[in-house]
Amino acid sequence: MRADALAPTASQASRFQIWIARFAHPLLLSQAVLLLSLLVFDRPLIRGDAVAYFMWTASIGRDFDMDLSNQAERFGPVNTYMAVYNPATGRYVSVFAWGTGLLLQPAFWIARGLDQLPSFRVNDDWFIALQAYPFAYSLMGMLQVNALTLASAAMVYAIARGQGVSRVAAACGGLAVVWGTPFYYYSTVQPLYAHAPATFVHTLAICLAVWAVKLPEARQRWWHSLLAGLAFGLATLTRWQLALSLVIFAVWFASQRRWQAAGFLIAGWALIAWHVPYTFNWMFGAPFAIPAEAVENGGGFLSWPRYLIPVLFSADRGFLIWSPIAALGALGLFALGRRSPGLALALGAVVAAQVLVNAGVRDWYAGESFGLRRLTEVYPALAVGVAALLSAAEVASRRWWLSITYGAVILTALYGLFMVVASLIFHYFTDPSFGFVTTPPPPTALNVLMFFLSPPRLDLVWPMMEHHFGPWAWTWPGP
Repeated sequence: MRADALAPTASQASRFQIWIARFAHPLLLSQAVLLLSLLVFDRPLIRGDAVAYFMWTASIGRDFDMDLSNQAERFGPVNTYMAVYNPATGRYVSVFAWGTGLLLQPAFWIARGLDQLPSFRVNDDWFIALQAYPFAYSLMGMLQVNALTLASAAMVYAIARGQGVSRVAAACGGLAVVWGTPFYYYSTVQPLYAHAPATFVHTLAICLAVWAVKLPEARQRWWHSLLAGLAFGLATLTRWQLALSLVIFAVWFASQRRWQAAGFLIAGWALIAWHVPYTFNWMFGAPFAIPAEAVENGGGFLSWPRYLIPVLFSADRGFLIWSPIAALGALGLFALGRRSPGLALALGAVVAAQVLVNAGVRDWYAGESFGLRRLTEVYPALAVGVAALLSAAEVASRRWWLSITYGAVILTALYGLFMVVASLIFHYFTDPSFGFVTTPPPPTALNVLMFFLSPPRLDLVWPMMEHHFGPWAWTWPGP
């Protein structure tokens, strides 16, 4: 046999090079890194507010209705505040939006099939006691949320690339803002809260709206805007305040004299969003009720944005304190304005609208929350902003500026990941029920950091991971 018989031919080498180029594509690499990082901290357990959202999922998927009475009975003592009886209407009601219940139907139906297999019936007594449903349901829900988070980052990549952002910058922006904001925590540690599904559908709506605007006029069709409107409607069912984004993009369309597109955008939204006042009416007795006030029989839950400073700068939950990458995203929208001023204004308005509405909520800190979780849904605006900032640094003539910009994005993204680890250690070892302390300190960013770093408690990370997070602990019951 000749020595060169095993050498690749020119065509084989070319195919190999193409395969390597595709594998090394920035989007694919960022998706692979993101997926691995999600799996590391994944925890398939329905806890806290997630119980309320899963009640909607089960009611729609198993009972084919939105009557929560039988779900309230099934969850029993687990249902501490998620579904309550309203004597005024004679119904069980929930202050939690039901859009997540619609989005998680694929996971629910897959779980119904897997639940019949003996290999998925693990620790039934524990899982049913903790979440009223067996392990397969929370596992499939978690994995679907992982997929939605990956899709959100991919859509950010598409939006950024459409604005002339480089491939590397677009991929880095989508990945970094997942890590640097509560989006990561609510895609892994608490995946069945509404935030990750709502962020996905909000990103989808913005992606479709940008696509409709960027198409050449000769290729624009009425259904492009209608699809975006339908996505905004689903986002409204998932987090009601996201209806503000529909208003912002409708104004953007109208400012470009795209009256027909604006009309179909609103029509698509209305085809789905009508369900909110309709359901409010039979749950609370009024189509435009504020659910928290209707349940508590008291006003003052929503007012003018009097908590704006705490929302942004509080050490307890302040968005810019816990997620400083948000400042880079906002700065990046100014860089985006040089290329696409209309989109930059629209995305900036999306961020401002969500900040202001959450600054007007009585419990602006969102109860037991990692960072300011109610601002998770501004992810697409901030991620496109970070991508635009990185791309602007790439074309600058000063290499030091590129290094500083990428360094700032990397550091703030890693800070977000570090805060997840430090917060979990802090809450575990300062919970009085575990017997380590009797009076826990306030969970401010400084307290969390000081508890973890002085002295460094790196030795506690793996024991916590081993028993609570990651594939090796998925079948383990417990908090």
